[in-house]
Amino acid sequence: MHQVLKDLLSLSRVKKGDPEKVKLTLQKYFPSLQKELQAFAEYSPYSEDDVYSFAGAHFAIGSCTILLRSGRHPLLARNYDWAPTLVDGILAAHKGMSTRFASLSMTASIFGAYSGINEKGLSIAIAGISSNRNYHNPGGLSIPVIVRGVLERAADVDSAVRILKQVPHTTPVNYALADKSGNIAVVEVSPPKVVVRKDHSSKGFLTAANHFQSLDNKEEGVSVMPNSKRRVKAVEGFQACNPDAGFRDVLNFMGRVKNGPAMENYSLMMGTLWSIVYLPQSCKMIIRVGLKGEPFMAGFSERAPLKIKGTIKDRPPELKDYF
Repeated sequence: MHQVLKDLLSLSRVKKGDPEKVKLTLQKYFPSLQKELQAFAEYSPYSEDDVYSFAGAHFAIGSCTILLRSGRHPLLARNYDWAPTLVDGILAAHKGMSTRFASLSMTASIFGAYSGINEKGLSIAIAGISSNRNYHNPGGLSIPVIVRGVLERAADVDSAVRILKQVPHTTPVNYALADKSGNIAVVEVSPPKVVVRKDHSSKGFLTAANHFQSLDNKEEGVSVMPNSKRRVKAVEGFQACNPDAGFRDVLNFMGRVKNGPAMENYSLMMGTLWSIVYLPQSCKMIIRVGLKGEPFMAGFSERAPLKIKGTIKDRPPELKDYF
C-alpha cells in the first residue's frame, strides 16, 4: 500500500499541499478525518507533514463513466478506469461515530476514497478532468480526502452540495451524487468555480465522464479525455431505451466494451478496474472487478473481511478506442 502512495506521488504534475494549511482546512471541515490522518502518520513510514501534504495534493486521476438515476429506485452506477498498479483495490468499511456516518468506500491513497455510500444512503463517485490550468491551492484538499469527508458528514445530496461549495479544492473533477429520496446531482469543480448540474429536463437521469457538461471545457483549459463523449452517449442511449432497468442489468451494461462504456487498455491507464452500482434506498452496493468478475453485493451488515475476485486482461489499443 505504501508503494501505491509513492507511485502516485511520482506521477508528473503532482503538486503537494502545504502541511500546516491542509491540517487547518481538515480541522475546519472534516475534524474526525484529520484525527485519522494524524494517527496514520504515527504508525506509518510517513511523517505528519508527508501525510498532510499528500492530503492536499493536486494529481492526476483515472477516467470514469457515471450514470445517475432518480425516481422510485434511484441508483449511482460507475466504472473506474485506471492503471491496476496505481489503485488500492480495497473495499473499506468505516464505523459510524457521533462525529461521522458509517460508510463503505473503495479506498484511494489508503485514507481517501473515489466512491462510496454511507449509512444514510448518500452515494458519491468522481470522474476525473484533465486540464492544463494551474489549480494549485496549498491549503486545499485532494479529491480522495473530500470524498471521504462528504461520506462522513453528508446525509443527502443537498448537504453534500453545500460541503462541496465550501471546501477548498485542488483539482478539477465531476462529483456525482445520489440519495435515497431520489435526488441526484453532478457537481462540476474547476477551482475556484463550482457549478451544480441537476436534471431539469425530467429525463430522470444524469451522466458524467471526463469532461464538463455545464462549465465550458475550452475556457477551463480541459483536455477532453479520449472517448469521454462517446462513453456518455452510450450511457444516455442505454438509459433512454431502458429507463427501468434493474441494477444487475445496469451493472452488465457498464461492463460492456462494445457499444458500452467499459475499456480494456490497462497499459495505457484506460482499463475498467471495477464497475459498481450503489443503491441508496437499501444502502447497498454491487461490485464487479474487471470485465469478467463475479458480481458481489455488500452492505453494512457484513462482519467478516470480504475478498472480491476478478480478472484484468490488457488489450493493445486500437484507433477506435480513442473516439
